[in-house]
Amino acid sequence: MSTEPLWMILKDPQGRRYYYNSQFKFTTWDRPEELRDARAVECSWKEFKTPEGKPYFFNKVSLITAWEAPPLYDLHQEYTKLKDQQEDILLAQPPGDPTEINQALEEVMKRADGEDIRFQQMQTASLTPAQKRYWELLCELGVDESWTWERAMSVTLFHHLYHAIPALADRRATFQKYQTEYRRVQDESRERRVEKRRQVVISILRDIPSINAYSVWRKYASTLQETSTLSGFSPEEIRHHFNAYIKSLQREEKAQEEEVRKENVAKFQTLLESLPLGADTTWAEAQEIIGETPLYQADEQLRQGDPRDYLNLFDRHIERLEEEHRVRMRDEREEQDVKERRNREDLRALLHRLRETGEVGAATRWQDAYPLLRDHPAYQEALGQGGSTPQELLWDMVEDAYEPIYQRRKDIEKFFKAQAFRPDPEISFDTFTTHLQPEHFESMSRRDMEMIHEEIQQKARYKARDERQRQDRVQKRRINHL
Repeated sequence: MSTEPLWMILKDPQGRRYYYNSQFKFTTWDRPEELRDARAVECSWKEFKTPEGKPYFFNKVSLITAWEAPPLYDLHQEYTKLKDQQEDILLAQPPGDPTEINQALEEVMKRADGEDIRFQQMQTASLTPAQKRYWELLCELGVDESWTWERAMSVTLFHHLYHAIPALADRRATFQKYQTEYRRVQDESRERRVEKRRQVVISILRDIPSINAYSVWRKYASTLQETSTLSGFSPEEIRHHFNAYIKSLQREEKAQEEEVRKENVAKFQTLLESLPLGADTTWAEAQEIIGETPLYQADEQLRQGDPRDYLNLFDRHIERLEEEHRVRMRDEREEQDVKERRNREDLRALLHRLRETGEVGAATRWQDAYPLLRDHPAYQEALGQGGSTPQELLWDMVEDAYEPIYQRRKDIEKFFKAQAFRPDPEISFDTFTTHLQPEHFESMSRRDMEMIHEEIQQKARYKARDERQRQDRVQKRRINHL
């Protein structure tokens, strides 16, 4: 018969422990039943993580989910860690002494056995006598939040208190109510226990003057772990409470700094608004002005404020001043535009009146109109402003006056062409008018007709000159061919 053990404890190259069955020649990652203690700390809780990486715990029996690790889960983890250490000692060559580990395992299993809740801790005022007796039965059997209704029913089925509640549905509802109350008492008990232990650590930390918001664990780890008052605390628990205490100090200090910062910001803002700063004031210039104010010189807290906050306040203050300046300039520009527009309209009205009186017209030149305008207020107000100048306004009026004359000249030229009449360059005005129809004189003054005569006469001169030049070129070509 082989003396080889049924199960062999081995490790893979990565150091992970696995178990080999020498009889059936297979391996498993899970510890076999044959290697487990009779009082092994069993746990139906398992840790998972959300997609964001936040851990949570799920009970595969009761189907309950919790964000915090249940006490039994922590005991199971501690038991598993000690069991692995025990196996490591046994795997060593030569094997070590597992006495200390065995004692630690025994302590963990005792604590697991004591994970119960007393009936006296529960709130039973709303229960009927029958429900109270059933709750007493559940407490007596050690039913906790991990139990399912089916498990509880199978265990209590033959107990004399099982029928304290006759109806099955009422019995199940009472069981569910019991579990809810059980969790509440367990949570409160755990919170009180944790808070009590936290206060012990905090009281010791407060007695150490050198600890402040910037202290680190490694500096005080050995001192705290050697403190007799904390002998029953694990290093991890002490470190957890130490880090929490440091964070609370940091929060208090940050809150104080934020309060001081708010005060400095308010004071500096008030100071900025009281100073004669302009939109073009630089930060360097502002610093000199601020440094000379009595308020700034007398306030030590204000002087110790964060320069970045002050610079940001200054930038926003300058932005407000610039915006106010832009608005003011825009309003002034709009007022100026309205004024200039009114001045141009007044000058246009003056030119229109002069046109109606015949003092200016289509043939008016600037040197002719200037003596009529120079002393008038409408002309004086329009000088030097933006937009159309007085000369441009006069040209606009001249163009308007010339447009009907130009159209009438085109009509007359079209009429002459239809009559096959070619005006002589030296044709007189009287002779010119004899060739016209009555409708050619409609809405035209004598000055307008004289202007049309002059333009047609000038055009005839240009044509005659061009004809002479053409004939001269022809004559020269003939001579050259002789």
